[in-house]
Amino acid sequence: MKNLFYTIFIFLSLQANAQYWQRITDFPSSERDDGISFVINNVAYCGTGLNAGFSACGDFYALDMLTDNWTSISSLPAFEERQYAVGFSYQNEGYLLGGINGSSNLNDIWKYTPTLNSWTFIDTFPFTGRNGSASFIIDSIAYLIGGRTSSNLAINEVWAYNILQNTWEQKGDLPFGERWRASACSINNKGYLLFGKDNEDKFSNSVFEYDALLDTWTLISNFPEPSMAYVSAQVVNNNIVLIGGLDSLGNSSSKMMQYKIAENVWQNLENIPSDGRRGGMCFSNSNSIYYTAGINQNNIRIKETWKSDNPTSIKKNENKIDILLFPNPVHSDNNFTIQLSERIDNKFSIQLFSYEGILVRDIYQNGLNQTEFSFSPKESISSGVYFVKLNSSEFTIVKKIIVIN
Repeated sequence: MKNLFYTIFIFLSLQANAQYWQRITDFPSSERDDGISFVINNVAYCGTGLNAGFSACGDFYALDMLTDNWTSISSLPAFEERQYAVGFSYQNEGYLLGGINGSSNLNDIWKYTPTLNSWTFIDTFPFTGRNGSASFIIDSIAYLIGGRTSSNLAINEVWAYNILQNTWEQKGDLPFGERWRASACSINNKGYLLFGKDNEDKFSNSVFEYDALLDTWTLISNFPEPSMAYVSAQVVNNNIVLIGGLDSLGNSSSKMMQYKIAENVWQNLENIPSDGRRGGMCFSNSNSIYYTAGINQNNIRIKETWKSDNPTSIKKNENKIDILLFPNPVHSDNNFTIQLSERIDNKFSIQLFSYEGILVRDIYQNGLNQTEFSFSPKESISSGVYFVKLNSSEFTIVKKIIVIN
């Protein structure tokens, strides 16, 4: 188990190498957000969501990721339209669970069979309907995590759906509280839950790892930036790639970032060269990541489709600049020093963030040609874990500092 207080967070925003975004053909139907997608044999299946007229959708479309061409496929049956559903694939079939249509939270399960181009009703949950849940699959078990129910309150329930047996088992509740519109994925028989919101509309910046055998959750990292929700998560090379979303400051994001689990390192990848967005449909194959539709900063629903080839290909920081913090830990009555390994030739800033990703203090703004800074936490911050962030137009570095009394 990783010890939270000795975890190293290194957030590097580096120049891209052999990675880029290109806009391909738009989503071939109405603009929408909060739809679902799943991938079967290099074909992504996308549908549902809420359109610009605030009507839930039930239509679906397939994107061939070898040719980047869209085709129309069978829609859900009439009156089964929805948004905030859960979608995933298993053994060459796609699954859709729950969601909401108007004020009705849904608890049904549908299966899509590509060879028949048809949807089949499977069953209903043995529990109340919900929307905005997260999900991941471990072996043949799909985990349905959190969401909101008819009370419009987020919940901390975790249910395990045995796809082969069509049975449900309730697992232990989330020990860290309720989650809505969190991000989730699975890697090497471990589940991961990131971000999301609680019932007080507080955003999370945490990453939790789930052990299915023990039915336990472990906090493994905190994102050293403002907390997030509505973020799309994909798995590339056994790492988590995250795109878009809404942060706790109300900003819709165009960022693509990578969390390297084994190293506990966060890295910025290449941003989508367009508006920030959230609630889009995101999917990937072994070579590329796609993001389509969603809603932008101005709450305008869109249907742009963007594709990034080799999304995690990064070249090293050519300047090899690092920052050293000392003493660390630092007593709250003393100063600590921020020392740059090399001079930075362009303007930069240094900021102090709380463990929750909230800006605490601007330490230095518009720095130029300076390599050493001093900061005193006295009478300004309490004891705890903080992050020092150096940001320039070329890169970003974040290091942890511990303040003690």
